[in-house]
Amino acid sequence: MDFLSKIALALDLPSEKDLINILTSLQPQPKIVKIGLEIIYALGLENCLNLVAKYLPNADIFLDLKLHDIPNTVAQAVLALTKFKVKYLTVHALGGQLMLEKALEKTKNSDINLVAITVLTSHSEENLKKDFDLPANFELFNLSQKLAKISLEAGLKYIVCSAHESKLLKQKFSQLKTITPGIRLPDKLNSVSSDDQARIITPSIAFSEANSDLIVIGRPIYQAPNPQSAWIELLKSCNNN
Repeated sequence: MDFLSKIALALDLPSEKDLINILTSLQPQPKIVKIGLEIIYALGLENCLNLVAKYLPNADIFLDLKLHDIPNTVAQAVLALTKFKVKYLTVHALGGQLMLEKALEKTKNSDINLVAITVLTSHSEENLKKDFDLPANFELFNLSQKLAKISLEAGLKYIVCSAHESKLLKQKFSQLKTITPGIRLPDKLNSVSSDDQARIITPSIAFSEANSDLIVIGRPIYQAPNPQSAWIELLKSCNNN
């Protein structure tokens, strides 16, 4: 299996120097790169896209903006983004079915795949109960399932979810493709710190057990002492099914 085409390298970096370093240091070159809020606010969206096009001209762009606003505002934002060469664009399913439908309408004349965020992997069931005073019988998966359902009913084909929920969601909604962040290399899975991710998993389990269609990984690669070695370890881990 070509795992390179199923891995999105997250470029959550603070500077142009850091961005160029990671874009030019990894072999084999990433086929998908995720551009998120940190690097966009640091460098500007067009500058980020131009740098990726310069150093990784064949890479697909995963634009992780997590749009969430009233339907018309999100729809017009999506329309404005169709001028860029973007393959994936994230919106929050919590914005509701109408927002998702309006946003999807604006992608019709573009190559953008709209991706609905269900529940962020930084959330845990315990923290959600505490933060929002939810009942003791609240189950995070039920929320993910409802958000996946309205995403599908709005016409979207992709969702972002925890790998811990991916398999069950795909069993219920076979038409959906799942994108799973919260990926950690096997030797880091049981470390004291998982950064701000609450629900993490290894690449091989994400593919073999969770049936993820695409995984997202960033910090375990670019924060490693040797990013190239970590990148090779990632690719090897994907094959350990």
